[in-house]
This record gives sequence, structure tokens and C-alpha cells, in this order.
Amino acid sequence: MWNKTLLTCLSCLFFSSLSSQNPGYLGKHFILQVQGGTAPAIFGPTPNDRGLIKRYDSSQTGALSLNTRIGARAGYAFSRRNMASIGFETFKTAMIMTAYSPARLQIIGQPTVLDQHYLFYHLIGKSFQFHWGMFNPIKGSLAPYGAYTNLVLEAIVIDGKVAEDQVSYYFTGYEGGYTSTRIEPDFTYWSAGLEVGVNDIFFDRLTLNLACRFNAPLHLNRLQKAYQYTAPSPNQNSIAHNQFFFELETIKRMANYNLIQFSAGIGVLLF
Repeated sequence: MWNKTLLTCLSCLFFSSLSSQNPGYLGKHFILQVQGGTAPAIFGPTPNDRGLIKRYDSSQTGALSLNTRIGARAGYAFSRRNMASIGFETFKTAMIMTAYSPARLQIIGQPTVLDQHYLFYHLIGKSFQFHWGMFNPIKGSLAPYGAYTNLVLEAIVIDGKVAEDQVSYYFTGYEGGYTSTRIEPDFTYWSAGLEVGVNDIFFDRLTLNLACRFNAPLHLNRLQKAYQYTAPSPNQNSIAHNQFFFELETIKRMANYNLIQFSAGIGVLLF
């Protein structure tokens, strides 16, 4: 009888302590971090035309370089297992594409002839992210502390700036200038990702985050090989053709740029 009574008391104390344990680390739920990310620049050029594969100046020797980004993240632990975060990052990369514009010199009564532009774009990106984090208390994690897995939805607002333009004139030797490609260099790139990482906490206040994130584009229909053949003809509508390929090449560039990211961040537990 005494043993049953003791067992009942211990059980009550145990479950009472579980129910009274609040989410968060020492009662702190909100975490604010600044972070930086990097990844090897293998496919596609950096803003200074570096990279192992596909450079604007093909005469340059390929060299390993790094893509970088910087930003901040704020997260709130809703329970012992889950934390929601929003993040912002900014970065700069580059892209190569070919476009067309009507030649200034035209032959009367003949179809419009086009000049060709070999363009080197700087792409300035602003990344807006939503993270849903999952922690496992059985493995010693307690949101926002410890190892976690994040599901990530990301929207990257791209602004393109022409850095170089090599023009091949339809009429060889013509020096009368060229017309605009009429490209609107703005695009929003969407991706979904999976991030694995760990939050370490020091002095019950400061945080150190290390993470690796894999991202996949959500523009899968445009990445099909047959999609490019649906582009408008440059001879019939050079503006629509140029815009089509600006967006397509931006998606391809961002899919490579954003495929994998390694990041580190420091922050603070606020409340």
C-alpha cells in the first residue's frame, strides 16, 4: 500500500513538472540573429565574372570563387518543439544572356533587322523567408535551443543592372548606335527549402547558429527543356522575346546560386 502511494505521488510530481515547463530557453521565446551565408560559385559568374563554369569573358581561366549573402532572422518559439521565423537577406550575383533590338538602320520595304546584344547582368537580390522549425526534445533540443530542421519558403526580389553589353550589329561596320532591348529587369523568384542546423546558447543570452540549407525552385514548368521553344520570335516581337529570356535565365541562374547555402549567425535571446 505504501509503495503504491509513493509511486502515485512520484508520478503526479513528474507529470506536474512536465506540464509546468514552459516552451523556450529559461522562459525566453524570442530570438534575434544577424547572419551571413556562402556557397561555392561553380555554375554561373559572380559580379566580378569569376567561377568555374560559364563566364562572360570566356577567355578567362576558371577559378573557384564564393557567393555571399548577409541578413537577419527573428524567431519565436511557440512550443517545446516548434519555432516560426522570418528572415531577410541581401546579395549580389551575375547572369549572362543574349537579347535583340531593332537596328537603327533598316531597309525600306524589308522585314525588320535586328542587332544582337551579349549582356552581362548584375543581379541584386532581396530574399524574404518564412521558416517553420522543428526541434526534438528527446534528442536534447528545446526550441529555440539545439539541433533543428526548418521548412523554408522563400521569395527573392531580383533587380537587374546591365554591367556590360557587347553589340553585334546586323550591318557590319555600322557605327550609328543601337536601340534599347526594352527589358524590364525585375523578377520575383520563389523557392522551397530544407534547412538543418543548430542553435547554441552562451551565458543564457547569446546565440550561435550554424546551418546548411538546400533550396529547390518553384518555377518547375519554366525549367522544362521544351519551355524555351515557346518563346516569341525575336523577329516578330523582340521585346516579348527579350523579357521571356531575361526571366528564364534569371530562374536558371538563381536555381544554381540558391541550390545550397551554408550560413552562420550570432544573436541574442530577448524575452
